[in-house]
Amino acid sequence: MTVIKKCCKIRAAAFDLINSQAMLAWLTVIALEQRDLSALDAGADASKRQNATPQIIEVAVTIWESLSPPDDSANFDSGVQKELMSRVPVRIACNMLTLCFDLLLNLHLLTGATEGNYAIDLDTDTQCSFGKVLMTQKRCLEHLKSIDLSTNPEAEIENSNISDQSDSTITKVIRAAVKREQAELLHHTGRLLRHNNSEYAIQAAEVVTNWLPFENNTIMKVHDGEIVTWAFNTLSLAQYEVVNDRSLVMLSTAVTWLHRWLLKVDGTSLKNFSATAIALLRRGYDVAYSMTSQCNVEDCLTELTSSACVLLGEEHTEIPDAFEMRKRLFLLQADVTSI
Repeated sequence: MTVIKKCCKIRAAAFDLINSQAMLAWLTVIALEQRDLSALDAGADASKRQNATPQIIEVAVTIWESLSPPDDSANFDSGVQKELMSRVPVRIACNMLTLCFDLLLNLHLLTGATEGNYAIDLDTDTQCSFGKVLMTQKRCLEHLKSIDLSTNPEAEIENSNISDQSDSTITKVIRAAVKREQAELLHHTGRLLRHNNSEYAIQAAEVVTNWLPFENNTIMKVHDGEIVTWAFNTLSLAQYEVVNDRSLVMLSTAVTWLHRWLLKVDGTSLKNFSATAIALLRRGYDVAYSMTSQCNVEDCLTELTSSACVLLGEEHTEIPDAFEMRKRLFLLQADVTSI
């Protein structure tokens, strides 16, 4: 793995390994093999396993950093135009996302954490491994969102069942990549990291905000509400600590995501989720108003108020006053609490 990692630092070599040698598929197979107890010397004794997951993570992260450098300071291959280097085919980004979810599950299994028990203390290396996987997922999704198929022919989806090359194609790709089971995995991972007071819990919540059911799947399941609540609270409450432009972006992302959820949930599910949604929107208002002295939060407040209108089943030709809507939600929450 060390030799492969060194090779993958060269962008041309990384591309060749992926396209000619099916590197991402091979890494995925190796990742899946780590879950086969019969293939491990220590058997079921997790403490004695020689697991290759951390090494696979290092290779995967190196590949993505070579293909899609994170910032302007990254080193580029000689003779290659910078604008071409940021172009990674959709197929590769989706395969990388799949690999990362497999690695995330491996890490989760190695910790011994279960759905009902997140009180597991993680060492620094394990937390960093989680962070590397989550950051790579986040950057993959950001890359997909930045793709314009009409102006970037190299981003054309290869070997895909999606034949529609409209503006919504990339959105469909992202929503197909982050399904309910992946959202649950991110939720569990985030809670595990939160128990360890790890900063990477926020990254798990950021990746979750790319998950939204398809048009024909509008019924909110019980766990859906838990995931939405956790992700929104994680992103919004984190903004109390440090307020800057990045804080506003994260809060706005959480609010927009909640708004989209409320638009998709059917009437019965929305009614069952209403008390929680009111509490989330109130929290969003509180965080947004706490930022007013340092950021322009008007757009965020408008999104919050639009979300509240959806929740209350109201239609307005003009968006109501944000402060008045916040007061209404306060009274509604008080009524719900008193029942």
